[in-house]
Amino acid sequence: MYKVKGYNPEAGDWFWPKYKPDGTALASGKVDSCIQCHRAKKDHDWIFTEIEN
Repeated sequence: MYKVKGYNPEAGDWFWPKYKPDGTALASGKVDSCIQCHRAKKDHDWIFTEIEN
């Protein structure tokens, strides 16, 4: 995922790619399944980290 200013403010302006293990793209852009999962970390810029508060 990477930020694109103004692209998708509702999801932190992230552009979401989704790939198969072999690198084949399954989806990209405003991928709802990615957004719904990462929404749990909205207060941390939508990013999961190993160290959680």
